[in-house]
Amino acid sequence: MNIRTRLTLLFTVVVSLLLLLFCVSLYMVSAEFRQREYRERLRAEATTSVELLFGRETLSPELFKLLDRNHMTVLNDEEIIIYNYQNKIIYESGTDFLNVRKADLDRVRLTGEAFWREGDREII
Repeated sequence: MNIRTRLTLLFTVVVSLLLLLFCVSLYMVSAEFRQREYRERLRAEATTSVELLFGRETLSPELFKLLDRNHMTVLNDEEIIIYNYQNKIIYESGTDFLNVRKADLDRVRLTGEAFWREGDREII
């Protein structure tokens, strides 16, 4: 193998590794941003729902469900479930029932907010 071939091969390997490093780091940064953005959207949806149902000017659950169904910026497979202090469901937006354990509800009450994953679902 002559020197020209070695240099060409070395250049190709170095450039390929740099390109791979750049692509992996770009993927990691975009995945982190997507996760953070999705959590913020979930948090905003949850806060808005509570404000509309229990704020100063409240909506009836039926009217809120109608507004929620016709909402244009709905997250994929979005499900809103609101519990009272006795762990009873006060409001549920859809039909895909999500079983939330009592320990999870207690953790939310202690910390004010909790985020976890169940399978392919993200819960706040």
